[in-house]
Amino acid sequence: MPKLTALQFADAGLDLLAGCTGRSWGISTGQSRAQWEAFEQQLQRFQAGVDQRGGPFLMGSEVSLADLIYMPFMERFAVAMPAFTPYDPCDACDGRIGEWLVAMRQLECCQMAAPDQKLFLQALKQERSLDFFDFTTYKAHQLHPHLQ
Repeated sequence: MPKLTALQFADAGLDLLAGCTGRSWGISTGQSRAQWEAFEQQLQRFQAGVDQRGGPFLMGSEVSLADLIYMPFMERFAVAMPAFTPYDPCDACDGRIGEWLVAMRQLECCQMAAPDQKLFLQALKQERSLDFFDFTTYKAHQLHPHLQ
């Protein structure tokens, strides 16, 4: 299996969510079979990386910078894809992708950085973009009420 890279993983997920529009970081419809296959292939590569060292993280039992690099993308995909497509990436690889995400969400650093899931989904639906915060200003406590 070819080597996993964060850039290829992010590109495949962003391309899938952009659908037929091709709008980078946008959320649309009309995903092609090739887009689905490319993202699935990246999820399989990711899971192979976790499995190689026994998980639950990419480097085994200890979280690594690699895990932290993937987390913001995986978290966005896990919120957006079930809402805008008939797919939940947490179910991929027999649910093992979801297991990685659960392990990551248990880390204090990820809990502090993660937005409130309901508010985040509401913003995604309103803006139809995974990087809506580049265009619309939200106060930190709006998406991160746990920081108050």
